[in-house]
Amino acid sequence: MNQDITGKKAVVLVRGKPEEHDNQPLLQFIDQHQIQVMGEGEENGWFYDYRSQDSDWAFRRYQDRLAFTKGVEREVNCILVEPNFFFSIGQTSRFQQRLIMQMMEKLNMPLVSITGTFDSLSYQHSTPDDDQLFEVVVGYEKLRNQLSKLRRKTQNQQKGIVDLKGRGKVGGRKSVLETKPELIKHVKELKSGDYTYQEISNILFKMGYTNSKGKAYHRAQITDFFRQSKKLE
Repeated sequence: MNQDITGKKAVVLVRGKPEEHDNQPLLQFIDQHQIQVMGEGEENGWFYDYRSQDSDWAFRRYQDRLAFTKGVEREVNCILVEPNFFFSIGQTSRFQQRLIMQMMEKLNMPLVSITGTFDSLSYQHSTPDDDQLFEVVVGYEKLRNQLSKLRRKTQNQQKGIVDLKGRGKVGGRKSVLETKPELIKHVKELKSGDYTYQEISNILFKMGYTNSKGKAYHRAQITDFFRQSKKLE
């Protein structure tokens, strides 16, 4: 069953041409659950993936991918689809469907069927072998991610992108502790003097410390600076 998405933001993904699609079930579901459909372009948040005479699948066209991406970037909570979604893309295996759904959930962009289920799941049940294989694949994916992070750390260490202990970082962006250690030291000293985060922000501003816009640091930024200051201990 679907999670409660009442009042949430979504984009609609349909397999088929707009002129051949009956959108009433989707419209009723959207209206019933007061869903905000987000997106850009003529369809205003409704995206149709289909094969036309002059191109391949629509989502292989740059303009369609760009419009869909912009819609998703607007902090949507899910992708709204019809119950025949998996069948329409040729993924009738329950194993394949579970992998796709889990991947989308990891991206915080779950696929939501307007009926709460998917058609192909109703007639093809998983077997113990399917479940075991699914767990193996999930475990392999976790291991692959860990190895990928380790590889990036090693590569960054060779490039000199390291943390304060000389270990390679996963990301290439340096922390404020690395770029402005004196600022972090000031935050630590001021916090030990029982100043509030807002008071620390005001004091730092008077000392000439500002954010990228030339304004005083926000409370959340000061909180993060104090968290980083604990690494000085």
